[in-house]
Amino acid sequence: MDCAAVRELMPDLALGLLEPPVEADVLAHTRECADCDRILRGYRAVARRLSAALPPQSPFHLDRETETRIHARVGGPAHDPSRRLLAAAAACLLLLAAVGAGYQLGRFNTPNAVAGPSHAGTPEEQAVAFDVIDSSRTTGRVLRSTDGSAAYGKLWTRSDMPDVVAMVNRLPASPPGSEYQLWCESASMPAGMRKVGTLSLDPEGFGMIVYKEDRLGPAYQLIEVVLQPAGASAVQGRVVLTWTGAA
Repeated sequence: MDCAAVRELMPDLALGLLEPPVEADVLAHTRECADCDRILRGYRAVARRLSAALPPQSPFHLDRETETRIHARVGGPAHDPSRRLLAAAAACLLLLAAVGAGYQLGRFNTPNAVAGPSHAGTPEEQAVAFDVIDSSRTTGRVLRSTDGSAAYGKLWTRSDMPDVVAMVNRLPASPPGSEYQLWCESASMPAGMRKVGTLSLDPEGFGMIVYKEDRLGPAYQLIEVVLQPAGASAVQGRVVLTWTGAA
């Protein structure tokens, strides 16, 4: 792994979200690279000091059920205001670290998506994203830019859930008459590429899709974000982000 790839994964490492083989690769790099080791120690310090690092009001207004589950992870009673702040902070860091940046987590448009408004998302959206991303059963995939730009994306699945969370960040605004679409090809039932949904971006180029597959723990062999003519039903545009594998 090079420095850029390692630094992209550091927020996930600081939160304990990486699969063991990937974590081992990142840590092996940091043992040889003083700059990356310093940056990783910074991420870990932030993760340890969430309650001190956040302002009095979090922009993420979590529903009580999600808060209660987060409290179970960070410790402390749900009625303790300091713990409520820490829980909100933990959720913020978890979701923000998923893409490295981006504050508007509810912008998505997909046939099987959980419907809801923009910004922090509905309670159901928060719960689904938290459950999928923050689990020892989670598999994450990094979508890399095809043209060397700073844009990237991530897609997560859980082995015991049919829900999928995909996020992109730093994409430029789509030209008039075009849109970014997410396309996937299943590894277990290959039948060509399938359109999952259309990504709506905020001004910083961040977008998110939450959707359900028809099986638990869906696996993919190809994932692409494609800049397409608006409404296109077949891949005919330019692939801007991609991931290939068998997971």
